[in-house]
Amino acid sequence: MFKKTLIRILVLLPLLIVTAGSTALSQTSQNWTSVRSKNFHLVGDASETEMKAAAARLEEFRGAFSQLFPTLKLDVPGVRTNVVIFKNDSSYRPFKPKRADGTADDHIAGYFQAGQDANYITLSLPGARTDGYGTIFHEYVHFLIDANFDGASVPPWLNEGLAEYFETLAFADGRTARLGAAPEGHIRLLGRGTIPISELFGADSSSLHKTGDESRSLFYAESWAVVHYLINSGDGTQQQKFDNIISLLGGAKNPEKSAREKLGGDPAGFEKALLAYIGQPALPATVFPLSGAISAVETNAKPLTEAQANAYLGDLLYHTNRYAEAAEYLQKALALDPRLTFAHGSLGLLLMKQAKYAEAKKHLEIAVAADEVNSYVVFNYAYSIVRESMDKNEEIGEFRPDARQKIEKALRRSIALKPDFAESHRLLAFVQMVSGDSLDEAAELANKAMKLQPSSDEHALLLAQIYLKQEKYAEARTLADRLAVLSANEHIRAEARVVIDSVNEYFTANAAAQKIEMSADLGSLPPLILKRSAVTDADIARFEEDRVVNNLNRMLTRPRPGEQQVVAYVERIQCSEDRIDYKINAGGQRSVFTTANFSNLRLYVLTEGEQSFRIECGAGFGKQLTVLTFRPPASPKAGTRPELVSITFVPDVFRLKTPAEMAKARTIIVEDDTLRRSGSRKPAGDNDQ
Repeated sequence: MFKKTLIRILVLLPLLIVTAGSTALSQTSQNWTSVRSKNFHLVGDASETEMKAAAARLEEFRGAFSQLFPTLKLDVPGVRTNVVIFKNDSSYRPFKPKRADGTADDHIAGYFQAGQDANYITLSLPGARTDGYGTIFHEYVHFLIDANFDGASVPPWLNEGLAEYFETLAFADGRTARLGAAPEGHIRLLGRGTIPISELFGADSSSLHKTGDESRSLFYAESWAVVHYLINSGDGTQQQKFDNIISLLGGAKNPEKSAREKLGGDPAGFEKALLAYIGQPALPATVFPLSGAISAVETNAKPLTEAQANAYLGDLLYHTNRYAEAAEYLQKALALDPRLTFAHGSLGLLLMKQAKYAEAKKHLEIAVAADEVNSYVVFNYAYSIVRESMDKNEEIGEFRPDARQKIEKALRRSIALKPDFAESHRLLAFVQMVSGDSLDEAAELANKAMKLQPSSDEHALLLAQIYLKQEKYAEARTLADRLAVLSANEHIRAEARVVIDSVNEYFTANAAAQKIEMSADLGSLPPLILKRSAVTDADIARFEEDRVVNNLNRMLTRPRPGEQQVVAYVERIQCSEDRIDYKINAGGQRSVFTTANFSNLRLYVLTEGEQSFRIECGAGFGKQLTVLTFRPPASPKAGTRPELVSITFVPDVFRLKTPAEMAKARTIIVEDDTLRRSGSRKPAGDNDQ
């Protein structure tokens, strides 16, 4: 359900060696500032002047990027992006990604962290100043790639190469921008050797993070060189070349194949062409004019309280999966300001990750009461109530009315805040399916989730289960057949087979019932024709009652394989925490049937006139005859009870007939011979004519 963590890092050369300073929690004793521009929100312990300058550079970069790539979206609705700027490396160090041995990765000058509810760009200001804000540009490029494409699916060499290329964006007088400068460190590294082409294209984010500092630096340098070549080589206008990059990112073209074709297919040819390209006296550059609006940047700054600073740092650590440290900051924030809804929301999400649902709900409930809250917090609040409704086996029989109302209200709000978040649609569909009274809407919601996230087998399985409950057996079977074979998730394959088995049971039982009904309708015996003069009024009444009983038996839904039926009165319905008991009276013999909930119980009415029956806790139908379909206990173990499947309300005259009895049932036709007998006499006076 949760998006895969995505971290993009930037290596700063030369390697900075920093001794451990004060503990992370002590950092927030310094002054923290919030700076907002039109499109960015920055927080940090750097000076207000420096942070405003960083915001201005980001706005300039954003404006320039929008001119180069006018078709790309520059924001993600419903997902905030926080830029955290530390005043120095000592302040930044506790929040850098960690190496395998648990120490801070000091080779990192900044990183981008994607999340469902928030993205983070982090860096220390000295690094930004010394490289012309290249670090912050680099991380913002990662954000833009993630916002427009599946960042996790973009090859690391292309993702990092583009970030390295565009971080060299330089502005002149607010009127023009220039791209394509060659970083000295990259040229020097590549002059000492290159990474084999197979290793460059085969590296993934995980292996890249584990490599040594120099190897990682070389990877960045060579990725920059390949991207530089792809953008600036070949025919076409510069805009067409940028459009080709979009094709590579979007999957319209194969990035690796394109690079091999342009630089040479074999490893030796590739390396030779790349080194020849970067060895030119001057690499190709792109210079383009800027619109006047880009240079006009307005910012608004205000100090952050210690509680707010701790909340931002805790939220940052939560998004980088450092939950224990994040909890310290968030708890300190709430100790300083118990009303800080941002901290409540972040701590609630953290506790949800740790499966502490009851604790999470308390904090999320406070967060969702605020006017400004993101959809992911609202969704998780709803999910915490769903988890609260589960039994010890993590199954849900039904929702309490108040719980269902809260869940639905929260999920509809989450959908309104972020309509493209598939999980909100799926969870609401699940709640509707369990409740059983809004199955059409449940199917619509599940279909919407599938359209938003076509690759999710969970959405398809839920829709199959909803179709099964709607008795749309063919549709359920079509979805389940595909999942049972093609899904990579073993649990989903198993659940799909359960759907298939249920559909097969239905079709088998239905075919058998149709065969019996056809036999009964046609009659294995010819109709019995009786003379009205030979039968009494009592016989006529008995024949009519038998006709009614036969018709009711034909209308009755017959049991599926493994099920049985009995005629009985439901004297009392009693609800307990984990089940519902039905006390029945079948011809004086009392028994107890059970269900896990009401939602899976099928109800039918075969009585004349307009009648309604309400199935609820405490109800009883001691005077209304019913046909109960049930599954006998799987074992004779003491305490096990038959599982009730359906209740059919029938008239008092009803008698359950076996298929054999129905097959032998004869249609009785009473021929009224009284009129012919009286008509054979001549009326008085006929002989006189």
